[in-house]
Amino acid sequence: MSETRLVTTLRYKRAQILSSIATYERKLAQARAELAELAACIAHFDASGEGEDLSSYLEDSRLFEPGEMLKLCVEALITGPRTSKWLAVYVMAAKSLDTGDDALVRAMMSRIALALRRQSRRGLIRDFGKVKGSTLWSLKGPDPS
Repeated sequence: MSETRLVTTLRYKRAQILSSIATYERKLAQARAELAELAACIAHFDASGEGEDLSSYLEDSRLFEPGEMLKLCVEALITGPRTSKWLAVYVMAAKSLDTGDDALVRAMMSRIALALRRQSRRGLIRDFGKVKGSTLWSLKGPDPS
């Protein structure tokens, strides 16, 4: 009978310790998430404005002078039709941004597509539809096919 009581007590203690470990793991995960948020906040406010210091989540509207992004896109489109992704990487390289950052490339693609769509409505740029998920753009002129 004493062995049964001992085993029962040990199992109860094991369950308490497992519960404590689970609680500590949740608190540790929460602490890691808070630490990551603080690190991102510090990086955001400590950025010098140079391309290599910018994160994917930094407001990109202040990176360009008015019309500068469109000017870079038009320079690239002079050589022929280009996709939004190609233009995004081109513009990022011209501004010394990290072209390997997929989130930043997607954000830049969206911004470029918006600007070029506006120019398309004005008749300055042509939209030839999607190519592998990215819009093909060209300066106003003959069909690229």
